[in-house]
Amino acid sequence: MILALSGVANVCNSSPSSATRKLPAQSNPSHSPSSTAQPRTLIGHTNAVLSIAFSRDGRLMVTASSGRTVNIWDVRTGAIRRTLTGQPKTVWSVDISRDGKMVASGSDDGYVQLWDVQTGRLLRTIAHGGQVYSVAFSPNGKSIATGSRVSAGYKAIGGRVNVWEVSTGKALKTLSSPLTVKAVAFSSDGKLLLAGGADQKLRLWNARTEALLHTFTGHDWKGYRHGIDYVAFSLDSKVVASGGWGKFNQACLWNARTGALLHVLPIPTGGIQSLAFSPNGKIVATATHPKVQIWNIRTGKLLREWKDKAGVRALAFTPDGKHLVAGGAGGSERINSDRTVTSDVHGVIEFWPVG
Repeated sequence: MILALSGVANVCNSSPSSATRKLPAQSNPSHSPSSTAQPRTLIGHTNAVLSIAFSRDGRLMVTASSGRTVNIWDVRTGAIRRTLTGQPKTVWSVDISRDGKMVASGSDDGYVQLWDVQTGRLLRTIAHGGQVYSVAFSPNGKSIATGSRVSAGYKAIGGRVNVWEVSTGKALKTLSSPLTVKAVAFSSDGKLLLAGGADQKLRLWNARTEALLHTFTGHDWKGYRHGIDYVAFSLDSKVVASGGWGKFNQACLWNARTGALLHVLPIPTGGIQSLAFSPNGKIVATATHPKVQIWNIRTGKLLREWKDKAGVRALAFTPDGKHLVAGGAGGSERINSDRTVTSDVHGVIEFWPVG
């Protein structure tokens, strides 16, 4: 369902598997990143792609899906090198260490799993005690941050940001939140830790001392209780972006040093389904249904947008900045005469040239 934002603006305040299977049709965007180029499309998941990460050299791509799998791809050939299985529920988030040797995945089953990239071997499982929605390696690869929900039975009673030691699985830091934490990110120098959650607040900590530096309170959707699902740092760590699903949601850009609101990115079709900064720090991409947008970070102006039929749920730029990669779901379901459902829904990954 597409939810219009008629009459709603500036919601960021200035306060700091299937019976039949076939390939999907190619997308035909109305305004593509390049006027003539069409995306390179990869298919390898049986369900929607929810998270994308790249090795620093751009040779490997890691993707997670609601089909409970993690794929490691060879970017040049488009081949799947490894499929990592073992998490019994939706895998919400993946990341790859800066040296490209280890993958982390976080799942609805309440566990974080660490994998060897070359062999696909499971190295370590970290029990989290609640659904894990986001994972992020520190730049030096020695620790990993996670965002999760704290539950009592089936009831959510809070949220948590944990920082774990990669070599041992030992909890190094625990930062509490009143509600579920949906997204975490380290700054490029590892000095800052950012988290967003269901309480509609964005928090920035000193990653070493745990001192809370800023609480960004501009996401205020009165009468609609939905929080921040996506956060990101620009490469120079000067700007942070935040956004999430929701009827009245938009994306916000903030000054990381002062906590000041820089821009509200007016999303015309509803909540944010993903966001990502370009490596050169000049643009930020957002995904809504059914569009992808590219914005100028300095001015907050919309540069390009195009329709995407893949139902985008994940965005990432390639490390060289030449492509915006969008992951989601393609295909359809049909109801048969005997009321059974035949599905050809599958995960779709598209590489859009950024020109």
